[in-house]
Amino acid sequence: MDSPSTELHAAAPQQVYRLLYSKKETCYLLSMSLRNLDYRIALGTVKFVKRGRSVLIPRSEVLRLAKGDHPEAMAVSKRPSASAGVFDGLARYAA
Repeated sequence: MDSPSTELHAAAPQQVYRLLYSKKETCYLLSMSLRNLDYRIALGTVKFVKRGRSVLIPRSEVLRLAKGDHPEAMAVSKRPSASAGVFDGLARYAA
């Protein structure tokens, strides 16, 4: 028969997860810039909770963003590359 102390040690400890993360913690977990997260919050694509002056991100949102399960795409710059005009100008001298 097992003693009560061995029964307590035999059970696997359960993992306890936080329910809310600060913006800084969220950015660290997702390898995302604070500016990017602020942009997504302003657009309304990331759910958040206000506690006084603090903005907290629910764990479910962190997991959703980590999975990449979000349809919105960040805006891509339409600027031409720096080398695009250089090679076009050289073609007139090659002829």
